Parts: sequence; structure tokens; C-alpha cells
Amino acid sequence: MPRGHYSWLVPDTLESSASNTPKVSMHKYEELLELYQAQNAVGIARAGYAEDYAPNTFAKAQQLLTEAQQLERSKADSKRVVQIAREAAEAAEDARVIAERRQQDEKLVKAQAEASRAQQARVQAEAEAHQAKIEAEAARARADAERAARQRAEAEAAGARDRSPQVEAKTPPRRPAP
Repeated sequence: MPRGHYSWLVPDTLESSASNTPKVSMHKYEELLELYQAQNAVGIARAGYAEDYAPNTFAKAQQLLTEAQQLERSKADSKRVVQIAREAAEAAEDARVIAERRQQDEKLVKAQAEASRAQQARVQAEAEAHQAKIEAEAARARADAERAARQRAEAEAAGARDRSPQVEAKTPPRRPAP
């Protein structure tokens, strides 16, 4: 988010009480505005998991915000407070953007890993299906060979049966020897 877009919607109950607050100079107003924007920026970065995905940049933003708040409490130069608060807001935005990109990268890596696992599973399933097809064809070939051998054996047996009565008919019966 660009600078200046860190805002908070004030409820109506606070608006009425805000009219009773003390008046401040323009320098003090800028100081407070930049501090609030820096606080909001750090909060938004925290909500975007910048602590986890961009810890160094987020720590820098927090450190700058703390420094700006301490300078404001010690009544340091208003310009210095505004400068540090703006740096804190920018660092927080950088941390948020880094965190967002790293989250997207992480999701992309997870999606690619899932796609790779699915691809491997598909390839393995295809290989298993191919192997099963080969085994089925081999079993079918063995069954066909066994069937052909059985038919051949049955044909030979039938042929032998058919020939054996003819052989017996051609040869005279043997007579016992006297």
C-alpha cells in the first residue's frame, strides 16, 4: 500500500469525543499522523505474517516505530519524528510486500510439488497398467498355447482311437501255439 493509505475508520462514538480534545499545532498534527500511519503499517504487516516471512525487514520497521515513538515522547524535533515514522511505515510496507511474495512463492512451490506428485502417480499408474496388460497378454498366450496343445493331443488321441480298430481288423487274431 502506498504511503498515506494506512487509515483507520473511526466509529461515530469516537468522533464526538474527538471534538473535545486539545488543539495541536500543524507540526504536532503531522507528527501524530505519521506515527499513526506507521503504527497502522506495522499492524497491517503483522496481519500479513511479515513476522514469519520477512522477519528482518519487519524487525527494522518495529525498531523505527519504537524510535519514532520515543522521539515523540521526548519532544524531539518534529521533522525528525516525522522522518523516522515515515521510514517505519515504508519498512513495514516493504515487509508486507516481501511476506506476500514469499507466501505466493510458497504456495507456488507447494502447487508444483503437488503437480509433480500427481504426475508421478499418473506415470506409475500407467506403468502398472501397461505391466498388467503385458501380463494379461502373456497369460492369454499361455492359455491359447495350452488350448492348442490340448486340442492337438485330443486330435491325436482321436486319430489313434480311429486307427486302432482298423489295425485290429487287418491283423488276424493270434492263435495259441500247440
